[in-house]
Amino acid sequence: MAILQAPFFSFEADPAVNFGGIGAVIGHEITHGFDDSGAQFDADGNLQNWWTPADKENFEKVTKALAAQFDKYEPVKGVFVNGTFTNGENIADLGGVKYRLRCAPNVPQRPWSSCRYQWIQPRPTLLPLLGNCMAYPLHRPVYDQSGED
Repeated sequence: MAILQAPFFSFEADPAVNFGGIGAVIGHEITHGFDDSGAQFDADGNLQNWWTPADKENFEKVTKALAAQFDKYEPVKGVFVNGTFTNGENIADLGGVKYRLRCAPNVPQRPWSSCRYQWIQPRPTLLPLLGNCMAYPLHRPVYDQSGED
């Protein structure tokens, strides 16, 4: 259970930090069951098409669009993401954020100024957009605690 420690989870952390860390990780892992690979298996774990034709067609359309979106990302000048290759992780990352945000209404909402963040501060330009503690996507402190953009 090594992941149940900072920066992913802490009993002392603000609930928003825990949702951003471990909440997003749990949502990410659950979503793998429905990503471009996991969706090929039925409820019993058998490699079997369980989709209606319309659902499968829509799923393929959306995942191709997501891959095309990621194909345009250039993390290093001249090097682009291969959206088809990374699609499973991209789907799971988006699912993790989605599940984290769906759980957020169950946590009391407080103004940003009252949140207890020990290692994160969003850029001042983001503060007007945040509204409350749960609005800030807290993946960044999990992967980058340097504070650099």
